[in-house]
Amino acid sequence: MNKIEVNPQITNFVLFSGGGGLISREQLLALTAGTNQIVIREVPASFDPETLVIDFDQPNVNISEFVIKKPNRQYVDDNLKREGACAEKLIQNSVEIGNRRPEIIDVCESVMLRTYLDEEVYLVICLKTDKEISTKLTMSYFIDDTRFSWKPTITVELDENGETAMVKGFIAITNESAKRFENVEVSFADFAKDMGEDATNMRLEPKKFKEEMRKKRVRMMKLK
Repeated sequence: MNKIEVNPQITNFVLFSGGGGLISREQLLALTAGTNQIVIREVPASFDPETLVIDFDQPNVNISEFVIKKPNRQYVDDNLKREGACAEKLIQNSVEIGNRRPEIIDVCESVMLRTYLDEEVYLVICLKTDKEISTKLTMSYFIDDTRFSWKPTITVELDENGETAMVKGFIAITNESAKRFENVEVSFADFAKDMGEDATNMRLEPKKFKEEMRKKRVRMMKLK
């Protein structure tokens, strides 16, 4: 059996105004004839397995087995509490560290921002092919994480005479996690406005949230 561990590049993030979003990722795979076991890294615990979509650009790639295992929440929470306590002590004692103090504080702050939603899911797929091929894996899934969101904002500028106004529109993106994205196309979907009060219950009722999203028309904007 050919075993491969990959971390597909995040290519697109459709950010929901009510929190969370749709992640799209890509990865080139070199498959051998027979069975290939693919371990996919960096899938967060906030991902919704019911929305997972996997596809390949070659026709003769068949999925024979699919394994998803989320980490134990109590175990993770206990570890995060211990890590957070250690990070807090390091920050308190960082005055004596000297030039490396800013670097250590950055690391500690990242640790303290982590939650169960950041923990990695064990995601494995077994593929069967008739021959050795190279194929592109594409995958997408929702993340139910209110730490990611966006909202519109505007500024109004008056000329020196106060007669002409220039209105500029902006999008303010909120990322309260320790996750950082690079070279990712970001799109924006206004779900919170369409759903009204349901948006505040999105994390508590993910199934209802997805059903409402399928029913309603989505307004999209793209930012590269």
